[in-house]
Amino acid sequence: MPALLRRFEAAVSSVREFIRRMDWFRGLRAGFALSLPLLLGDVTNNSLMLGWTALGGFEAILSDPGGPYRTRLKGLSLITLGGAAAIALGTLAGGHWALAVGVTLVFCFVWSYLGVLGTPFTSASILVQVIYLCGLGFPASSTHEALLRALYLVAGGVWAMALSLFLWPVDPYRPARFAVGACYEELGAFLVSIQELNREREQNPDQWHGVEQRHQNALRRLIETGWHSAAGAMSGSGLAQTQSARGNAVTVLLESADLLLARTVALAQYLEMTSGQDSSPCTVRGKIALVEMARIETWIATLLRRRLSNIEETARSHRARLNRLPGEVAQCMAADDTAGQFLLLQLTDTAQNIETALECAVAVRLGRQPEEAILQKRAGRDWNSLRQFALRRSRLLEPLVANWTWKSLMLRHSMRVALVCAVDIALLRWWHIDHGYWLPLTSLIVLQPHVGGTFRRGFQRVAGTVAGGIFAAMLAVYLHSPVLTAVVLFPLALVTVGTLPVSYTIFSFFLTPTFVLAFLPYSGDWQLALIRIMNTVLGAMIAMIAMATFFPQLERNRVAMALTRSLAANRHYAEELAASWRETTADRPETPMLKQNLAQARRRTGLAHNDTEDSLERVRTETFRSNSEATEAAIAFVTYLRRFGSSITGLASLGGEEEWKRSRAVQLRLKWVEQQLADMEKALIHDNPVGNVPERVLEKEIESATLEMAYGVIIDPMLQNGERQLARLERQVAVLSQQLLTMQKNGLVAGLS
Repeated sequence: MPALLRRFEAAVSSVREFIRRMDWFRGLRAGFALSLPLLLGDVTNNSLMLGWTALGGFEAILSDPGGPYRTRLKGLSLITLGGAAAIALGTLAGGHWALAVGVTLVFCFVWSYLGVLGTPFTSASILVQVIYLCGLGFPASSTHEALLRALYLVAGGVWAMALSLFLWPVDPYRPARFAVGACYEELGAFLVSIQELNREREQNPDQWHGVEQRHQNALRRLIETGWHSAAGAMSGSGLAQTQSARGNAVTVLLESADLLLARTVALAQYLEMTSGQDSSPCTVRGKIALVEMARIETWIATLLRRRLSNIEETARSHRARLNRLPGEVAQCMAADDTAGQFLLLQLTDTAQNIETALECAVAVRLGRQPEEAILQKRAGRDWNSLRQFALRRSRLLEPLVANWTWKSLMLRHSMRVALVCAVDIALLRWWHIDHGYWLPLTSLIVLQPHVGGTFRRGFQRVAGTVAGGIFAAMLAVYLHSPVLTAVVLFPLALVTVGTLPVSYTIFSFFLTPTFVLAFLPYSGDWQLALIRIMNTVLGAMIAMIAMATFFPQLERNRVAMALTRSLAANRHYAEELAASWRETTADRPETPMLKQNLAQARRRTGLAHNDTEDSLERVRTETFRSNSEATEAAIAFVTYLRRFGSSITGLASLGGEEEWKRSRAVQLRLKWVEQQLADMEKALIHDNPVGNVPERVLEKEIESATLEMAYGVIIDPMLQNGERQLARLERQVAVLSQQLLTMQKNGLVAGLS
């Protein structure tokens, strides 16, 4: 009985978490966008035309995941105007099947290929094709009727814009606040996770890596999203002038989040290395302080997301606590406690960064300028650099040219989509399928650039559609009034769009009755749901067959490229660390340029690791041999790539000891690490066995230089943390080399040259 109760409680907890993650506001907009035009159509006896308005509004809301308001306006405008052109072209071509096949071939290729331009084309490209295929299913009798449908669809898009941008409260910095708030919520969770893991009696490296990987991956994505949201919020010159105070504060918040990520990674490295060791009471107090800092980070996240009471009083209390925490630990810390001194250094810097973030979060909420001293602490991106960041994103033509090659994943995907949709249109003619536009619609949505993604999406789509079709058939029997149908569609559309960010299978389940009921030819037509089920199953089968036969994109043929990029990013990160240590002395502290170079290298490394982990996950979905030696070696390789980057971050967080950092032995050891990574890059590119690389003279130089220092700086007890982390870095290089050799022997990676 207790076991059954625990399972029930776990199920309830999962449901609550699912409901919490749903996008309720977006779902509400979708409900209004779909239902009100249908109700208006029933009142005015113009249901057919206003059905296109409902379609335009629903698709526009579906393409609007949120973000900066200017970016959302561009995306909604693109889906509205592109959809209008699509519906006009589709309804005109739908009456002539030979013309429809040719137009579909060109139209689907062009819009699929436009996806390489990124936001807002990524989401709009598929939805515009969906509208086009819907138009093919309802041919127009004349050009006038086709243009009229386009106008009604534009009205739906304008209705969706009004719901998204004007009828809801508009705060230009709301998307940026929420994006930055998510960063600080994850930072607080990261601190709590490593502190709790350190307290456990039984620990292993896999547990530590799992925690670090999960939080680093999430934080790197969240910080990148925050920079995009900040750039979008400040991309207008007028807005930049009127909102400069909040803009400066958001910029500093993001820079502080990036620095806090680095400090938290260093703390995780420290806690992992000292786990299982006896700690002094003062060190234990320092570890407990991490939880207090995590609470303040969580409060910052909450403040950015919603207005709280007594903001300034609470902020003063938190600021005073942050100022006291390092001092409390320092008072009881022994001078010869090297591990404790390292912890104290990290606590002090973390507290300073959180204090900076606290001040800026209050400034964002109250709309005031942060203190000048706070702004001067940051050598990161200011408004001008954010403006350049936004301008770089506007160079739209470069991706079109760069991807116009047979090696391009998106070019081949666009050709596959065009061919499959054209074949589907031809099959509709030959087999005389009723409501056949659902056949190419399913193929279009199921097809993904990667084999694994296509098969996974296909199974999810079929499972959700079959279950949703049965549900739709049951509903259709009892819905005999257009008004009642529109009323039922409101909660269906709400849940459909609300569940999209959480589960594609559940989204597909609710999408089926939503579309079936919205476009019933007459009330009570339950057979339409069965037709949709059959078309969906057939369309998914065609998509999966096409994925396996038309220019298949096996991720195992591309994983070597992702691994090479991760190795190169790690090598560059190590080079920047060595350069920073060489150029820093006791009399000449680290310059803002060196700090910025390290921050950029850390960012590139984190993004490269995320891409590599995604690539490996796609490889695993392509094969059922998940326990093969090659797959296990690849998992270990990617794991140690992430650990290597974390170790460099830990080394970069070491304070003082410039003599040791600039010493010949340490610089040679870092150079050896860089050369080992470079050799692995060459081995991946040319498919050379990495294990056959002969010993270098450099390795002997390292040994000689280390012996020369054996009775000098190295025996200084304050260097134990640095020596330990540097030795760990060297061991990780050796493991990377071994796992790469295993992958090469098993044929998982092939040369790129």
